[in-house]
Amino acid sequence: GKINLQISLKTLDSLSISYAYSFYGDYNFWQADYNNALIYYKKALDFNPAQLTQRQYNLMKLYAISLNNISNYAEAMQYLLKVIKYYEDNYPYDSELAHIYNVLAGIFMEMDDYESSKKYYKKSLNLPDSVNTDFTRADNFLGIAQIYTKIQKLDSTKFYLQLASKYAEKSNHQILIADINTELGDLYLEMNKPDSAAVFYNKVIKIAEEQGDNWAFVYGNLGLAKIHSKKQNYGKALFYLYKVEPKAQQVNANELLIDYYKVFANTLALSGNFREAYYYMKLYNKASDSYYKEKSAKELANLKIRYETEKKEQENKRLQMENEFKEQNLKNQHYINIAIISLLILALLFALSVFKSKKKIQQANKLLKEKNAEIINQNEEITVQSEEISEAYKKLKELNEYKQGLSDMIIHDLKNPLNIILNLAENTLVKEAANKMFLLVSDILDVSKLEEAKLVLNKQNVLLSEIVNNSIQMTEFSANISGVEIINNIPDKLYVFVDKDITIRILTNLISNAIKFSPRGSKIILDAHETKNGEVNVSVTDFGTGIPEQEIDYIFDKFVQFKAVNSETTRSTGLGLTFCKLAVEAQGGKIKVESSVNAGSVFSFTLPKGENVE
Repeated sequence: GKINLQISLKTLDSLSISYAYSFYGDYNFWQADYNNALIYYKKALDFNPAQLTQRQYNLMKLYAISLNNISNYAEAMQYLLKVIKYYEDNYPYDSELAHIYNVLAGIFMEMDDYESSKKYYKKSLNLPDSVNTDFTRADNFLGIAQIYTKIQKLDSTKFYLQLASKYAEKSNHQILIADINTELGDLYLEMNKPDSAAVFYNKVIKIAEEQGDNWAFVYGNLGLAKIHSKKQNYGKALFYLYKVEPKAQQVNANELLIDYYKVFANTLALSGNFREAYYYMKLYNKASDSYYKEKSAKELANLKIRYETEKKEQENKRLQMENEFKEQNLKNQHYINIAIISLLILALLFALSVFKSKKKIQQANKLLKEKNAEIINQNEEITVQSEEISEAYKKLKELNEYKQGLSDMIIHDLKNPLNIILNLAENTLVKEAANKMFLLVSDILDVSKLEEAKLVLNKQNVLLSEIVNNSIQMTEFSANISGVEIINNIPDKLYVFVDKDITIRILTNLISNAIKFSPRGSKIILDAHETKNGEVNVSVTDFGTGIPEQEIDYIFDKFVQFKAVNSETTRSTGLGLTFCKLAVEAQGGKIKVESSVNAGSVFSFTLPKGENVE
């Protein structure tokens, strides 16, 4: 690298210089010397010829990843967002875009912004199969699983880890498989299932021995040590801890050593070997101090860099404003001179045009009289036609009002016998069928009222979990018959200010649709969170056949139906989803859908946040 750099500098070829700097940047990057990698990537950017735009953004990506690796998340994010915009505008189906989405999602996770992190993982998952490899999908699902681990939603963690494992096995990327098995081992240990955890830790150790991966070897044996320590089999636990001590020292990573020394010290203390436990507790404290000092030093260095960068940017802005002011003054004087000349020319042209226009006015007056006579004749014909159209419209309006009134009367009369069936039916199948028919009748009746703003809403503070439980109860039988599991992640103490019955119908419609288009054995996930605008966002996620992009814009239209992809089943969007849209908007919220073929759909809507009435 240094030889190439010296030769390039002598030849003064900017592209060669840029390549030499980037080569040396790559070398430092793979040596984990990210600070030096940053220096060389920055110089490579400075010397990169302006016309090589794609190379410039690739260097910016490497620069941003190096910033991320030294925990400078804010600056790394700024560069990555620029790179993403470039690829989305110019190469929306490039495999590089999936990788950049993953890196940015990881940064948001480190900053505890889990919603933004999930957003970019899902953007990567929504890219076509030609871009999204099995490895990338596995990495995406692993990242989403880690988010759910952090917020202690272990069922969702397990679901996404299983997906990650499926794609990792297809990619045959052994290190990634080891990472996923480590997470699965930790999950089952957290769920107090040590025997299941041991299966995954042993897989990690086997891969580590085959690949020569010290990290995986330490984590696999450390997991087995935790299991035996939990079972009070301290001798076996210490066997695994002593076994990996040389490998742990070779890895020499404070974050790993902190976990290792802590488990070692606790196990020795529980086994009664307090003297050696004290020794390892000192090593634990030393590693912790070193880790937090190193972390603080990095954060301080990042703050200093950001301060100096912002100071320099402010100075550059001040100089730029001064230059712009001077340039504007020169331009203004130039424009004044042009304006004076232009006014003189316009005055001359105006005088000529006045002279020529006199003759034209005389000719125009003659034509105007002739046209005026024609217009009078046409007005008389139009008056006759207008009266005929008005009479036809009046009759059509009366017919439409009669039809609407008759339709409302029939539907209204259907509700009473359906209510009787619902109250008296004991058979679950009959009850749910009657309930579906009741919802359909109500949708038909209320869509018209919502369109004309005639539906009276009874809004009150109500627990969202109570609404969701009602909707799940109304669709539980269909879910069981279809072999679909509904995962309820709705918080217990979240209030909304809504019409309770209308909102139950909104959720019941969405869950019923999700069940209908989900394959047997899949899951439907219900989520909710408060937004920055003080609203509550509710989402229904399925992993079914999805909706083609060209059909999403019409999904909420009245009486529109679509067939599910690769299926004869029709998307029931005739009136159910139309009702959902009108009912959500009537309560001051918005509804939307995100979907792609073979990747499922997410229907989400907002509701006004309620007050805690307890």
